[in-house]
Amino acid sequence: MALDSCLSPNSLSEMKSLNLPAAMLLVPAAQFVMGACASRCSTLVDSLELEDTTVWFSNHVAAGTNITFPENHPTCTRASQVVDVDICRVSMLTTTGPTSNTSIEVWLPANWTGRFLSTGNGGTGGCIQYEDINYAVSQGFAAVGTNNGHNGTIGEPFLNNPGVIEDFAYRALHLGVVLGKQVTKAFYGKEHTKSYYLGCSTGGRQGFKEAQDFPEDFDGIVAGAPAFAFTNLTSWSGSFFTKTGPPGSPTFLTTEQWNAVWQNMLVQCDGLDGQVDGILEDPDLCQYRPEALICGVNTTGTCLTGTQAQTVRAVFSDLHGIDGSLVYPRMQPSPQLGLLLGGRPFPYTNDWFRNVVYNDSSWDAATLGPADYAAAAAQNPFNIATWEGDLPQLGLLLGGRPFPYTNDWFRNVVYNDSNWDAATLGPADYAAAAKQNPFNIATWEGDLSGVRDRGARILHYHGLQDPIISSDNSARYYNHVSRTMGLTSAELDEFYRYFRISGLNHCAGGPGATFIGNRAVAVAGDEPERNVLSAIVRWVEEGIAPEHILGTAYINGTKTAGVNFERKHCKYPARNVYQSGDPKLADSWACV
Repeated sequence: MALDSCLSPNSLSEMKSLNLPAAMLLVPAAQFVMGACASRCSTLVDSLELEDTTVWFSNHVAAGTNITFPENHPTCTRASQVVDVDICRVSMLTTTGPTSNTSIEVWLPANWTGRFLSTGNGGTGGCIQYEDINYAVSQGFAAVGTNNGHNGTIGEPFLNNPGVIEDFAYRALHLGVVLGKQVTKAFYGKEHTKSYYLGCSTGGRQGFKEAQDFPEDFDGIVAGAPAFAFTNLTSWSGSFFTKTGPPGSPTFLTTEQWNAVWQNMLVQCDGLDGQVDGILEDPDLCQYRPEALICGVNTTGTCLTGTQAQTVRAVFSDLHGIDGSLVYPRMQPSPQLGLLLGGRPFPYTNDWFRNVVYNDSSWDAATLGPADYAAAAAQNPFNIATWEGDLPQLGLLLGGRPFPYTNDWFRNVVYNDSNWDAATLGPADYAAAAKQNPFNIATWEGDLSGVRDRGARILHYHGLQDPIISSDNSARYYNHVSRTMGLTSAELDEFYRYFRISGLNHCAGGPGATFIGNRAVAVAGDEPERNVLSAIVRWVEEGIAPEHILGTAYINGTKTAGVNFERKHCKYPARNVYQSGDPKLADSWACV
């Protein structure tokens, strides 16, 4: 698609009417356009008239500028963002109710493809995903992001405030899309050509919420690791603390014991896809037996008691409610301890230490050690730790402490009781959360006919090594859509495709071929075969649907070190099986 400048369609004729000095004719065209874009941007703030919205500023930002965000809550973990291309940055606040509002930013690239894109959020929302907005504008999209109705990845703003909950459930993102498109038209002087969405985790849920409730908003949606079945997911996440107990309890496993579990799981399951490589291509095939590590059979220092083996079984089992019905599927058998075993820095750790603890974007995660643990614990801004003791070494689910998002939701939404004790979580609480389901935040509607009927497309992906949201739930939703709409996989393929990404942690990182273009830090190339954002654009605009996603793994996770291996990630329900030849080559595998 040809690029447009930020000048309006009438700009050239307007320039012709000016008596420009002869010297102006010597100014390079690109330089003149940039100057005109900056001028147009600076006046945009005064010309915008948006309902219930205050426009704070519209500033031209040159490529290479490092923007800082001092107003961000520390939990947003992003103190700054380097902008890759020249943009017009618009900041505004829209009032959504008597006690609620949403911060919105729209970034408008000087070289525009005519496309519009909305980004999503993560966790309990509250943080504009500047890195995703920057990725979008670097690809020529006009892009919008919101703080999802509150500041910070925290739950306190939900307490006794239905307006903030409604913003988080759906309203903030939808309003961001509506207002973002209006700002885009005002700046460029014409409508966008196509509209897209890119989000993961909570952002994945938001993408499906849009598809279910506002299918007219987007022509193409890329939704990763979706947090749908949200209320049940929140119960499931909290159930791990009741399964493991706190450190030192008979049911708790140490880091070393969990590492032994994973290594033993590899022994039992790694070769089921035809290749022993530390990656499970289809966790469904793995029926792991932790009893192999019971001390009576295994005498190593990391052996398990019978009680601990039962903990492992509980972790990898479905969660059921009062009447025995399914609440949420099992954690997929995989290295869910990806932050320990993935061979790459855990992205949230990188974000926190670089942008909060040390304010140093070049900090190297490979140097992380006890001194860093102590520094982070001592800093503890705004008592964000929310628990006593050392930093968890086992991740959010298995560290023997309440899952923070579960705490946030049950304390501030389900029970409106900031003293609620996560250790008491049980089936009655699961039922209470599911029944409440404010603003249908569960996002579990199986009818996507609105998407199909308007010719929109959904590219859904999920990492099979996700330590936060079970990838089993993505397959469950796909099958739910198939049953609800009465469509076969071949018929769903027309508008909805789901890809399982082996070896991918939560949205990024992991030992697999995880560079798939879903984030700026995970781009191996812009070709549609290896980039999910390019793939959705080609599917929407050229009608060429992705049959697989070609992922890339780099040596030590570093692009400059060279390619380690590649793999074609299959469209569900197919799975990857090794055939013959060099296993590092994508063509040595087949989707069957």
